[in-house]
Amino acid sequence: MALAVGVWSGTRDEVLALHPELPFAMVAGLGWALVALAHARGWPHGSSAAALAACLAMTVAMMAPTALPAARRVALDGLLSRRRRGPALFLSGYLVVWISFGAIMFGALAVVPGAAALTPVALAGAAVWELTPGKRDFVRSCQRVPAIAPRGRAADHGCVAAGLTSGYRCIGGCGVLMLATYTAGHSLGPMLLVSGIVYAQKLRTDGVRLLRPAAALLGLAALLAESGLPAGLG
Repeated sequence: MALAVGVWSGTRDEVLALHPELPFAMVAGLGWALVALAHARGWPHGSSAAALAACLAMTVAMMAPTALPAARRVALDGLLSRRRRGPALFLSGYLVVWISFGAIMFGALAVVPGAAALTPVALAGAAVWELTPGKRDFVRSCQRVPAIAPRGRAADHGCVAAGLTSGYRCIGGCGVLMLATYTAGHSLGPMLLVSGIVYAQKLRTDGVRLLRPAAALLGLAALLAESGLPAGLG
């Protein structure tokens, strides 16, 4: 038994040494679990607080995985003693930006009557944005991590600042895409479509090559949403 525990501990340490970002993947997993629970019980609409919480859980679930490569870089470029603290601070800054964006979108759309009718327009707008130089620049810059001080408060501030910067860049690249998920009332269709596009673009080193296929998919989704089929897109 002791031998098995020792082997497991050694294997775990080796895996975490190579992939220090893995513990933070649980944040995204928790977000997806909350989203699945919200859909299973019927997405909360009666309570504004519950609806906001579900909206923010969706935002974290969809966007946290996209920051894992940069969080890994922060961990591996830092001192061994900061292998967990550094990426944790980075992800905190990154998610603060996205949570703020999600809360703003939730509040803005809450006062727009018939916001769901804007879903085809949001999808079409996202398709056009995929073809612009601005989108290409954001995709290329999203995973860039600046040099961070090795220790002390300067290192902490650097990690948080890097996360904030990465979050702002990611909103520049993906904010229009996310708008479609908010207008659609968090339907699974747009959620899964946007997640697939964002993950493919941000978790690959050649994400810019996928901009045109993404634009085509979003354009098709816009047409389907306008026609009312499938139901999950509207």
